[in-house]
Amino acid sequence: MTMSWGMANPGHSQEKFIIIIAITPIMKNNSFIGCINMTGTAQKQLHKPEAVFFDWDGTLVDSFAFLTKAHNSVKSQFGLSPFTGQEFSRYFGVPRDRLFMDIYGPHATDAKPVFEQYFHDNHLKEMVLIPGAEKMLDTIASLGIPMGVVSNKRADFLRAEVEYLGWDKYFGDVVVGAGDAVADKPDPAPLIFAASMYDNIDIERIWYVGDTQIDVECSMAAGCTCVVVAPLETTTKGDIYEKNYQEICGFLLQCP
Repeated sequence: MTMSWGMANPGHSQEKFIIIIAITPIMKNNSFIGCINMTGTAQKQLHKPEAVFFDWDGTLVDSFAFLTKAHNSVKSQFGLSPFTGQEFSRYFGVPRDRLFMDIYGPHATDAKPVFEQYFHDNHLKEMVLIPGAEKMLDTIASLGIPMGVVSNKRADFLRAEVEYLGWDKYFGDVVVGAGDAVADKPDPAPLIFAASMYDNIDIERIWYVGDTQIDVECSMAAGCTCVVVAPLETTTKGDIYEKNYQEICGFLLQCP
């Protein structure tokens, strides 16, 4: 990854911007065949954050396969066709008040408790971590930067997963789930609520790390710096876009 510095509107403004260029090798059959450049811009100088907040599912925990299986179990009980392939991805991160209606339609009210029982019985034993996530949390903790979680997952399930992993050592009580704030993402309320749990932190100096467009919209509305982490090429881009947590750590350590 390289960083290029320039001036916004040369000759008219002294505002700095950063062009972030991630140069990623393209491999085929374990052979190097070229590079791809991914570029994003931020109309502000990026400094080391005063706090880093994370989305949960798809960001720190790889829950896609489990959630697909859970919904398919419920769909089968209501005679609905199962999700196949990546079909469930369009529902990933959708606020809970919309999710069940979008998936189950007229069966939404009856399907919700069935899903939640399946989830309660299985979610802890089937958690899969995103590669590099825990090492990155250790790095941020070593820098003395406060952290938190802001998710649309049901709050009690979210806190149970954080505690099961022992990650409350990173986040303390700053674990905000669905219903904890006056509105869920993409509304900025959950991020603003999480920021209020720390004293004297400027919300514009918070990094919010996520993987979906809902995360980007929430972060932008709150005024945070949005960091998108996605292993595959995506149209979801924030102020910073990286493919993995090793790249995020490298970028963070370079920030003034």
